Order: sequence, then C-alpha cells, then structure tokens
Amino acid sequence: MTSYTQALNRLDDFSNFEKKAHLLKPVFSLQGISDILARLGNPQAKYPCVHVAGTVGKGSVCFITEATLRAAGFKTGLYISPHIRDIRERIRVNDKMISQKDFARMYDAVIGKGKARPDEHTYFEALTAMAFEYFAEKEIDIAVIETGLGGRLDSTNVIPGFLSVITRIGHDHKAVLGATLRAIAGEKAGIIKPGAHLVTLRQHADVNDVLQQACRKQNAALTWAAPNPAGARIENDIPGIFHTNAFYSENLSIARTALDVLADIGFATTDAHLAKALNTTVFPARMQWHTVARGRKTVRVLVDAGHNAPAAKAMKRELVQETGGAPVTAVIGMMRDKDAAAFMRAMGPACRTIICAQLDAPRAWPAAELAEFARRHCTDVRIAPDVANAMDAAFKTTVNKGTLIFTGTFYAIDRVLDWAENPGA
Repeated sequence: MTSYTQALNRLDDFSNFEKKAHLLKPVFSLQGISDILARLGNPQAKYPCVHVAGTVGKGSVCFITEATLRAAGFKTGLYISPHIRDIRERIRVNDKMISQKDFARMYDAVIGKGKARPDEHTYFEALTAMAFEYFAEKEIDIAVIETGLGGRLDSTNVIPGFLSVITRIGHDHKAVLGATLRAIAGEKAGIIKPGAHLVTLRQHADVNDVLQQACRKQNAALTWAAPNPAGARIENDIPGIFHTNAFYSENLSIARTALDVLADIGFATTDAHLAKALNTTVFPARMQWHTVARGRKTVRVLVDAGHNAPAAKAMKRELVQETGGAPVTAVIGMMRDKDAAAFMRAMGPACRTIICAQLDAPRAWPAAELAEFARRHCTDVRIAPDVANAMDAAFKTTVNKGTLIFTGTFYAIDRVLDWAENPGA
C-alpha cells in the first residue's frame, strides 16, 4: 500500500495547472476524469450534489451550505480548492478532513482500479476522483462541490444534475474562459444540467441573459437569490446570527436561497441551523481578521485570498465598513495568470502603502513587475523579497490600531497565517 507521503509525492508527477498555469497549454476535457470514474463504478452518481461555480464567493457559499446541512443532521461531503496548509482540507466528510491513511487508500484506488496516469491525466482529475470515491465509500447524504476553474469543462462537471449554484461572475482566467462577461458566464453556465435547478443572483445584464438562456435550453428551473445591495444586512431576520460584512451578505443570500430550494427537494434546514453554521464555521482566507500585537503596537490584519477585480472591490467595501475609509497598508502577491492591472486598479486607491511580495513560486508575478501595476494607483509602493519580510515591513508602516491586509493569492496564505498567529517568531 502507498504511504501518505508517497501519495503526495506521486501526485506531483501529474500535470498541475494550479502550480504551472503560466507554462501549461490550457486544454481541458471531461474525457479523462470520466474514464477514471467509469472504471471506479461512477461513485459520483451515488449521492446528490450541490455544484457551485462563480468568480467570487463560491468558496464561502460552499462552506455555508455544507455547514447548514450538517447542522441539520445530514452526512455531508465537501470538496473545495485550493487548500491553505494541508491538501486534505480539500476532501471532508462532516467537516472532518480525510485521514492520511484514507487519502493514501483513495490514491491507490484511483491509480489502481481507476488507472489514472500522470502522462494522461491531471493533478486535479486525480484529486477529484479521489474525493468522489471517498464520498461514496462513506455513504454521505449529500455533497457540496466547488468547481476548480470555469464550469463547463471543469473536472467536477461529471456529477449528475441536482442543484447548481452560480455566484457573482467577473473577469478572471481570460485566457481560458474568454475575454467577455458573456463568454465567461457561458463557461460557468456549463454546470447547469438538463431538468435540474439553478440558484444565482441578478448581476450584469449580459450574465443574467446567458444564465437565463442556459436554463431554458436545459429545461432547468431558475431561482434568483434575494436582492442584496452592498452593505445590506441579512442577519436582522435570522435569530442568533453574528454580524456579517457586506461581502458575506451577498454570499449568504445565495446560500440561503440554495438551502430553501434544497428544503423543497428533500433536504430541510431551518434558520436556526443556518445561524449555528455561521457562528461555528471558519472561512479560511476569506475576509479573515486577526489582531497582531508586537511591543506596544497592535494592528488589525485582514487576510483574504481574493485575486481579481470583483474580489478587490468586495475587500474595499469591507475595509470602508471596518475602518471608515481610512487608508491601509497592503501586502500583495499574485500569480502571473491573474489580471494584476485590474486588481490594482480596484484595490490601489484604498491603500496608503502597497508592498509587493515576491512569492516562492515559478508561476508568480515578479514583485518588481507587480509593483509597476501598483504604482499607477498608489503613490507609496515598495518591494519585499518574500512574504515574511513584506508582513514585517507592513507592520512597521502601519500605525498603532491601524489596519493592514494581505491579499492577491491563496498560495502564500499559510505563511501569512503563521506570521499572524505567531507574531513573535
């Protein structure tokens, strides 16, 4: 039997778009994952799935939906990406990460019976097949599945139709999904299955039109989430809910609507279950606040992995709400396939200082090039050789009781959290 460490090492032999998007030709197909799963007996067909796509907010909607279903007593599976500190974060049953032993067993199943091969399949295909096989083995009641990239040709899009959820759509992954909102929405709409159900929110007219047309073509029901203007509050009508920020209010509205639809098709939950979920669930790297004290100075730190213009706009709303619009210090690192110009255009005006961190990844924007985008929208832009140095510099720059943020990528969040949780290290 393969050990956990061996499984991790061998997974690295598979083509990994997450790490090498700047090098790999963006060619996607459902054939590879379909072949693996067919040889495994199509485990993904053994339980209903809530399938979530979108440009921003899909992770939060997944967490809220899964946690509420679990609070109501359903045995849940959750598949998300990417991970922050441990690859096993991606595959969970009743919010418990897959064990190292089971991770290795699922790898063996996918490589053995599933015949996944590094020269034929991708890292994400292998992980997705492992998750689906694990959920079937654990006999879950329902799974919540987050798309990795896009929707139509994403490896997760082999699940049967049940409930699809599409969050806010914006410009991201243009080289793969298309340059216009209509094109991107068309790719996301690919998760809508014949005769199934879509929950989404009204947004840009082009997006609304594409999603409505897709539902008509697939004879799928469409439910719009309740309108929720930026800054609105949803907690007023959910007893016991904690304070939510503007960003989460929109995602909460989408999740709550999805839960209402699920209640009508056999998965009943209540607002009490939703309140419990929200009060006990951690949303890693999504509008995550920390307080860091060193010496006589205390600084609030916002950690958010947003890496596109819609995410940057949501962060600005959160910062205005929390700081009254006072300028902040930002540490930003980004991957080269992200639209750094658009991100800085949205984020830069909210910042007094931006420190561009060099990330330890071949796929990352060089800090000096990232700084050029930042200087178009912020007068004080600096460069740091790594994330730890950038965070130290940002802390020194930020006034006592001020605010600094880290944003732009998932792929250094583990180091930022280590820094925030161990400020004296």
